[in-house]
Amino acid sequence: GWMTMFNGLCLMGGNEGPVDGSKVGGCFNGGAALAGKFGGLLVHGPVPGGARNCIRCRWFVTFSHYLPALVAHLNNIEYRLSEAGIDTSKKYEHLQTIKRIKAEAETAGKPFEDLEKLRTAERIYESAHAVFGELLQDKVQCYKLILRVQAVTNIKQSSGMEMIAVGEETDVHLALEDTNSELLQLSAVCEGLELYADLAHGKAVIKRSQWLDIALENDSVPPMFYRLSEDNQLKAGNEFMRWLAQKANPISPMLGMRTICDIADAGKSISAALGIDLNEFIADCSQLPRLTSEVPQVPRPKK
Repeated sequence: GWMTMFNGLCLMGGNEGPVDGSKVGGCFNGGAALAGKFGGLLVHGPVPGGARNCIRCRWFVTFSHYLPALVAHLNNIEYRLSEAGIDTSKKYEHLQTIKRIKAEAETAGKPFEDLEKLRTAERIYESAHAVFGELLQDKVQCYKLILRVQAVTNIKQSSGMEMIAVGEETDVHLALEDTNSELLQLSAVCEGLELYADLAHGKAVIKRSQWLDIALENDSVPPMFYRLSEDNQLKAGNEFMRWLAQKANPISPMLGMRTICDIADAGKSISAALGIDLNEFIADCSQLPRLTSEVPQVPRPKK
């Protein structure tokens, strides 16, 4: 039977591997059809990107009411893709540095004695590049699926819920705006994490907390998010950003969020820019989950 996912349904009940004596499919054959046929049947490869990468599996279907979850998934992929891009660039630069040293040695007629170091750098770069490539394909597939869901939503058919499968095609276009703000990106990811626990987050919560603590310091307020558990960093950070966004733009909190991120990105004082006191929020412990009971007292140096 099917299994409910946070962003759709798995028609094969979340099965990851082949079952002896069963024709049930799963992650192991959820990918594209292979070139040849076996036993008169078309053979499919595994899901690209590994098991449970449902967004690229032919057994995955979704519905229009999953659109918010798909957008959250796309935001999450975007963040991990940008992180993978940075990591890949660093690995590439390191590899090029070793190659330059090798070329200089060969030009000077000297032996290059770090061949093992070169092979290691090549292997690490290729691995990082492969991760980046898979995430890029995840982004493309998730984006296409959102287009299809959006198309069905816009049609407004009265026949009930419309099922959207990974295999369908459409020419509908949806403009999804990119952003250069890391804080805005992290905030979108963290909002999704609070709603959909299935999403991978890596260091998103910790990095967002670092941004928020820096913003507090810019307002002469002691940093505090780093002293919370990661789960409460997520919840308290989301509440804090929503509170700031509402103060920045009561009519459109979404635009307010952009305003807050622009101020923080510029290293400016949020309280000065908005004419507010950040301690108003911090003093209200009901909005910060178990803040007073969780934050340990910082030992003071002995005089």
